[in-house]
Formats: sequence, C-alpha cells, structure tokens
Amino acid sequence: MKRKCFVVGITGGFHTGKSTVLGFFKKWGAYTLSCDEIARRSLAKGTRTYRAIARRFGESVLTKSRAIDRRKLAGVIFGNRKERIKLERIIHPYVFREIRRRLKKRCGIAAIEVPLLFETGFEKRCDSTVSVFCGRGKQIKRVSRGDSFSKDELKRRIRHQIPLSEKLRLSDFVIDNGKTLARTRREARKVWLKIKENYNKRG
Repeated sequence: MKRKCFVVGITGGFHTGKSTVLGFFKKWGAYTLSCDEIARRSLAKGTRTYRAIARRFGESVLTKSRAIDRRKLAGVIFGNRKERIKLERIIHPYVFREIRRRLKKRCGIAAIEVPLLFETGFEKRCDSTVSVFCGRGKQIKRVSRGDSFSKDELKRRIRHQIPLSEKLRLSDFVIDNGKTLARTRREARKVWLKIKENYNKRG
C-alpha cells in the first residue's frame, strides 16, 4: 500500500535562508513546494484569485497592463492589518488547496516552504517543522543585495510575522544560516537525516 507523504514545513523570517534549505532537501530526495511560488502564480491575470484581488483593492494595485503590481499590493497590506487579513483570506485558501492537490498522489518526504507556517496553523498539517534563522544584520544585508524594497519596508514585513525566536521555540528542528553556506549545508544534512529516520520509523 502506498504511504502518504511525510510533510516537512520549513519556515523562518525574511531572507533567513528558507529557500536555501529547501534546495538542499530537494537535492537529497524530497519533493518540494514553495507557498510563495504558488501564491505568485495565483496572481496571474484571469485567475479567480486575480479577479478577487482586483475587485477588492481596485486600480491602485494594477499596472497599466492590468497585471497585479506585487510591490503596490504589498505597500497597501503591510501598512494596514485589516487589508492584510482580507488579502490573506483570498490567497491562503487557494495556496493550501493547491498544496493538498499536489500532495494527493505523492509519497515519501515532501518539504514545503511556508513563511507563515505557525501564523496560519499549517504546522498542524506537518509531520515535522524546521525553522531557518540568521541575525537581523544578515537579513538586512541580504535584502540590500537582492530586493528592491527598503530597510523600513523589511521591518514592517518582519513585524507582520510572529517573532523569529518564537518560531524557533515551536519548531522540531532549527538551522542556523548566519554563517557560511557550507556550515548551513552541514546543519541541514543532520536535520535531513533525522527527518528520514522519523519517516522510516513511521512505516
């Protein structure tokens, strides 16, 4: 009889290295998914999610070609808790339905990058949870290299999530991504081997 997926939820803060760890797990055999990637696809013109967001937030979040401008949308929601909750009620159900659909015919270990793992209660659907962390200085430095939003915007986004220290406390495993990539890989490998052990014990 085919075993269902052993689901591993990977979380952390902005630019703490969630995708890096997800990539390692993929190389070592996990089926991987990213909530952010699924959410981005849900914003494509013509989708049900796109239409719901366009109706709710109007022209102010659309480009001239009527695509959703993710930066403008973020500017609206990260400064207004009520608007953020309304957006999450549109996007989150789609994302979690899509995850269930993709996992339905899978077995083995599935690693899913879920930025709001504990905020959304998704940890209840996981067999194991992993938090990836680094220092605030590292986060800001990585934003400066890779994103167009400012340090103030980063701080607003961080405030939107539960404290990273709380995520570490709630997780089964933690991985420090604040030093070298080689060290992160070693820590991730140890966690991966423990996850495989737990998966095999489940039978």
